[in-house]
Amino acid sequence: MKLIFLLNFVTVLIRFDKVKGLEISNISQFRNNSDCELSGSATNNVLKGNSVNLYESVVYLYDHFHWNEKTIEKVVSKACSLDMEKYLFALKESKAWALKAYDTSGHFRGQILYGNNRWLGQKRFCLEIHKSNNITFTYSVSSISINITSGLKYNLILELGQCLPNTCTTKDVLLILKADPYSLRITSMQLTPAITVLEVRIQNPKQNWTDYRFKVFISLTICIFLIVNLATLYTFFYGHIETSNLEFEMQDAKEGSSLAEPVVKTNGSLQNGKKNIFKEILICLSIQSNIRTILNLSSRKDNLITSIHGLRVFSLLWTILVHTYLQSFFIGENKVLRQLTEQHFLYQLVGNATFSVDSFFFISGLLLTLVFYKEKKSYAGANTSYVKSVIKDTGFLIFYRYFRLTMVYLFVIFFNEFSMRYGYSDSVFKPAPHVSIENCANYWWRNILYINNFYDLNEICMIWSWYMANDMQFYIIAIVFLILSKRYFRVSFAVLSTILFSSWIVTGLISISYQYKVNVGEPFKSFNFLYDKPWQRIGSYIVGIATGYTIFKAEKAPNISKALNCCLWVCSFVLIFSTIFGVWKGELGVYESALYSSVGHTGYAVGLSWITLSCSWKITKTVNSILSYKGLLPLSRLTYCAYLLHPLIMLLSISTMEGTITLSNTIIFILFLGNVTISLIGAFIISIYIESPIIKLLKLYLKKS
Repeated sequence: MKLIFLLNFVTVLIRFDKVKGLEISNISQFRNNSDCELSGSATNNVLKGNSVNLYESVVYLYDHFHWNEKTIEKVVSKACSLDMEKYLFALKESKAWALKAYDTSGHFRGQILYGNNRWLGQKRFCLEIHKSNNITFTYSVSSISINITSGLKYNLILELGQCLPNTCTTKDVLLILKADPYSLRITSMQLTPAITVLEVRIQNPKQNWTDYRFKVFISLTICIFLIVNLATLYTFFYGHIETSNLEFEMQDAKEGSSLAEPVVKTNGSLQNGKKNIFKEILICLSIQSNIRTILNLSSRKDNLITSIHGLRVFSLLWTILVHTYLQSFFIGENKVLRQLTEQHFLYQLVGNATFSVDSFFFISGLLLTLVFYKEKKSYAGANTSYVKSVIKDTGFLIFYRYFRLTMVYLFVIFFNEFSMRYGYSDSVFKPAPHVSIENCANYWWRNILYINNFYDLNEICMIWSWYMANDMQFYIIAIVFLILSKRYFRVSFAVLSTILFSSWIVTGLISISYQYKVNVGEPFKSFNFLYDKPWQRIGSYIVGIATGYTIFKAEKAPNISKALNCCLWVCSFVLIFSTIFGVWKGELGVYESALYSSVGHTGYAVGLSWITLSCSWKITKTVNSILSYKGLLPLSRLTYCAYLLHPLIMLLSISTMEGTITLSNTIIFILFLGNVTISLIGAFIISIYIESPIIKLLKLYLKKS
């Protein structure tokens, strides 16, 4: 024990001796220096234009050994002052409990010039310090702006963890940090404030049980769980379910799939579709029925586009990959690695992963068109009856799609709100920029109206849900013109073409008006005026419509020579490659960005178009066999729920972490695999309890009505 005390004391003396111009021989003498402000030649020697000593001052920022209890006593509450005096005196005497509290607080950790802005300490260790001298400790995290304009010229937001007596309130901690001697020293170097304490967050987990909305949500969740499990027990004991005629393949988008209509055979009470409606509902809710439907590896014989399953799954993986990189950059301590990574040519796969969502728009337009035309419904008769039929069918299709998607969507929205509110109330990390915990509580209604993409980024609930809004808007536009095309094909074609060309012009003009420059390192720079707006994204959907119509009109492969096939594949590859890797210098000019933003998403979809056509016509068997691999079918059916869940899983995993990680591509890849696995497991659970039952009940309703 004496040896430990001696080593600590010598270390303190050495560290103090390094401070140029300060003649401090021990801690007590240092604490007697009025308000810890330097004056005279000492200040000039240490601060004036001397970046070495400035950095030395940064090293000693918020070091409890340098705090003055007399200064602290003047600014904090009496209870906090008494406990801080005991703590600092015990720290001076090298008491074990005080050293533990000091050791669990955040200190300079190096790499600050390379982006390490989190000195978090250890929250769990702080809370485990036992009471000593009637002092208990609590953990807080403070956001501190450091803006140094001389010498280092450095600007960052420091996240600082502190383990201090629990009698110190948020205001007390803020005032203690403001009185830090080295903070005052650095600030005195320049005319503008160098260090500003922005906020202090004392860790205090919120209890959702006090919120009546949470009570309603958890009650409904429990009811769903009980109803589905009771229905499962019924079908297990009284019915044998055979899933047949699965219709996953011919559904309208990435989000979910058409599900089986089970044929139930029992001892005579249920026979081949002539069943009691109540028992049919129970079968729709049955877990084993829904599991069999999701995991079924057979596809319809008349399905021409099984390759869509592979395209859907790989696009989802691409989306999760880019979000994993963003997650890693947020929690990493060596943030300069991001700048180095962004300089790599292949990083454009991450920086330009926005095109992965265009894959979903393309698939959505394709499947909607193919399913619609395969119905072979005609709209003959007088104009009055025609108009009524159009209005009736349009309203019905929108109603069906709305309820098929919104039930799961609404569940995830409220699960997101309550889990984020609880998770981040006790997290050492603040939510990422533009991720407000309150947004879902205030703006959830915009999401279920599918208009959230028209609002500012700071007002969006679940930022990634912009895709849902666009897809629903495109669906409504498409279904209107598809129905009209049955009677006025040329008019519908002309209007959709006009919409496509207009979207290019509008996107280009908006891009120029904002002087927007495409930058791989800032993919969301255009979020409020281009990124999530329908005028930039609708091109991919319209290309999907055209591709679906082509497959419908030409189910059998046309006579295409090997040379032409090879040429079309090269063109397809060039289009996709140029859109993804077209920003190889990292940034484009204003007019190049306008062209890239306006036609890039459409060009990418055109590249996908030939891949889909060649697979549908079995021209390119190798690619088709990969994309149509049966093992991808179950994953394809989970993509909607997985898309909704995966960013939430990432945010929640960040909220449970107690420190940063050292980034490397290997670590990021491992995180990616974990995110994919957990997202698919969560999607599977939500699908069998909510999504699949809803779809089956809707199909049952349609069948009965």
